[in-house]
Amino acid sequence: MTYMEIAEKLRQEIFLGRIASGAKLSARRIAERYGVSYLTGNRALNLLNEQNLIIRKPRGGSYVNEAGSRSRLIGFSIEHYRQNVFNQTAGVFREILLSEFRKRNFKVRMLSPNDWSPEWLGDLDALLFSHELDRKQEKSAASLGIPVLQFYGERIWNHPFHQAVIDLESGFRELFRHVTPERFRKAFIVTADDATMSLRARLAEQRLREQGFPSGRVEIVLADNILPERNWPLWKELGPRCAGNFLFSCGDYLAAGLISALTSEGIVVGRDVSLAGYDNLEEYGFLPFGTPLITAVGYSRRDAAVAIARQFQTLLCEPDAMKCQTILKIPTHAVFRKTMGPSGMS
Repeated sequence: MTYMEIAEKLRQEIFLGRIASGAKLSARRIAERYGVSYLTGNRALNLLNEQNLIIRKPRGGSYVNEAGSRSRLIGFSIEHYRQNVFNQTAGVFREILLSEFRKRNFKVRMLSPNDWSPEWLGDLDALLFSHELDRKQEKSAASLGIPVLQFYGERIWNHPFHQAVIDLESGFRELFRHVTPERFRKAFIVTADDATMSLRARLAEQRLREQGFPSGRVEIVLADNILPERNWPLWKELGPRCAGNFLFSCGDYLAAGLISALTSEGIVVGRDVSLAGYDNLEEYGFLPFGTPLITAVGYSRRDAAVAIARQFQTLLCEPDAMKCQTILKIPTHAVFRKTMGPSGMS
């Protein structure tokens, strides 16, 4: 058995009460019980310690943490809860997060932004929301006296709650060091009138400037809507002008319409034009543009879910952690695929 399998069995026994709160656990006894090495037993205890299910005392042994083993109820308020077009993508993260919550014996109540009545929130142990807050919601969340965390977008919000923020810097830096004036005659940034996409566009333009692109060789293309079918005339007009150049799409839905229009014009992405985008949903089985799979900046949904679940475990089991606001930064990375070349090579 692996240490993870052993940790899972011990976790279930703790939650079912078969191992009592405060009970002492021994790596040596675990190793003997499961027929594994002492090291494997010790790694299983380390994993339970990371999940705050046990407390490891230096030279004092390992003990089941009473606070960590009790089931907690977390409210999860998500903006796209009832919007099918976005629920496909939000659902990827949601399912991974719920799995991480279950590992820690967290129960979850799904909420929409309209469900923030005191009667519906009053028995929660913690609250996670993935949308902007209005004044009423902010006041309601602050009055609960429980850990509250927001995971929404790429900027730090002006409110007193804990936050998990997607850090664009790492992934954009990795991508745009491959986009140079020597390689491409011109760079296009395709964005929309949306605060999140505007932030991505500004950062992309900043990186292109740092790479040496002058103003006349960077063009911002503003779409009317983030949904693919709404911008067909714009994409058709852009097609003849982008051959031999670099295109950066600030969102996967924009890239979907863009690729369709370029293909209809006989332009081959990855040969006639280089294209990269943001989100990397292909890695999670969502392909709004079919093929080709595009070069993309994105973040690991699993890493984000693990970081958020661990943060809630800490906030719920260590009261002192509530005293300071925590900002979790979720790093991004670039995934390079065939759409980055060789069209712009000089």
